[in-house]
Amino acid sequence: MNKTILYVLIGFGVVVFSVVIALIIYASKNQPTKTDDKSQLPDDQRTVLNVWRPIDDQETFQTIIDQYEKEHPEIKINYVKSDLANYEFDSISAQLGENGPDVWSIPSAWLIRHKEKLAPMPAGFLAQKKEQAQDPDINTKQIRDSYVPVVEKEVIFDNLVYGLPLFVDTLALVANQDIFNEVDSQTARDNQYAKEILKYGPKNWNEFIDLIKLLTKKNGNQIERAAAALGASSNIENSADILALLMMQNNTQLQSSDKKQATFNLDQEKTSGENFNPGKNAVEFYTNFANPASQYYTWNESMPDDFDAFSNGKVAMIFSYASQLKKISEKNPNLKFVAVAMPQIKNQSKAIDMPSYWVETVPATSKKQVEAWNFILYTVSNGLGNYLNAADRPNPTPIKSVPEISERVKKNNPWQFQQQTAESWYRGNDPQKVELAYQGIIKDVLSGGSVQNALDTAASKVSEIFKTLDTTP
Repeated sequence: MNKTILYVLIGFGVVVFSVVIALIIYASKNQPTKTDDKSQLPDDQRTVLNVWRPIDDQETFQTIIDQYEKEHPEIKINYVKSDLANYEFDSISAQLGENGPDVWSIPSAWLIRHKEKLAPMPAGFLAQKKEQAQDPDINTKQIRDSYVPVVEKEVIFDNLVYGLPLFVDTLALVANQDIFNEVDSQTARDNQYAKEILKYGPKNWNEFIDLIKLLTKKNGNQIERAAAALGASSNIENSADILALLMMQNNTQLQSSDKKQATFNLDQEKTSGENFNPGKNAVEFYTNFANPASQYYTWNESMPDDFDAFSNGKVAMIFSYASQLKKISEKNPNLKFVAVAMPQIKNQSKAIDMPSYWVETVPATSKKQVEAWNFILYTVSNGLGNYLNAADRPNPTPIKSVPEISERVKKNNPWQFQQQTAESWYRGNDPQKVELAYQGIIKDVLSGGSVQNALDTAASKVSEIFKTLDTTP
């Protein structure tokens, strides 16, 4: 397989995006007037913007902060790195005081939960020309043109923009290069199919199953080396995301059109008129990898956490976001691993990937909303290249050419293109409880319950979450 992947910034895309948004920013009537005197103003004459972000150290943002303060000496950026474990509670509590966040970074999945606490982007803020400022759709049009499709679906409510991302991460397959090379060396030369999937990785889940057979190492009924961390929930960090993605790839309708009821447990009708249950099929497929009676058995809940097992060479493949790779390197700096595109359903014409990203928002309690939005716009334009380099995160901007499914595994870095085919996973106003419900499906099945009962139980829980209007943490 290819050499270990380090995230590669798509320079051209960043340049194009920076130019477009920079023009938007500086044409905006809301852009603050720069002072002629670039010298440092006394602190008591500067407007302080409190920027709360839990996922990046201040060092990652320092270049952006320094440049912005140089160009806008009337602004002082106070960067607050809050503990991720208590971030939601702490940041919301702070909004009730005088020193709460003016820029509030939150997961995109929280937008529904906290929309009423946010100040949307001012009308006409992204207008490039004076006459465009009267266009009620100008902000949403610019978002649609400047970001990958999933962003438009998640940050816009009632034609108002509530946040902007600095990156869009996606779930990918990560493989231990040494294990793959070892198995490849033991594979007959004339077995070209096996050698190809060992070299490039699996394009689809059928090829993934064949890799399971090649990579699993057993001693009797005991698994000495797992092929993939898949099938369980308690020791697989992204288990809910993987199961939801399998359902989406399998064309499962996860919820009703009004988003008030979970429907992933229900039968659906094919174009031929035949009924089928894609959600059930996805659960059966997923849990088979942790079922000792299955020919795909390669993992169980007694094994270590997936990232620990991978770092120690106990499993050949795991599913990871780009932002999680540093955990592997920290645990085992000498481990050689590669990332390949997420497998898809065989013979499907459209790839579907799972996104994970944060958005920069402005709390409604902020008294400096225009200044806060201007800083956000600066970070996603002038500061984007610096941020992506410093944070090593995937670009949120569109690219012209998206590889076909058959060619995805041959590309060096899945995080250069998977965000283009990422689709939103609706989790209502309590994403954590919805994710726990999906994990509950897996646990119930592995405990001996029927797949349909597990789905029905989870769907009932998720439907209750969708119906509630309570948005407090």
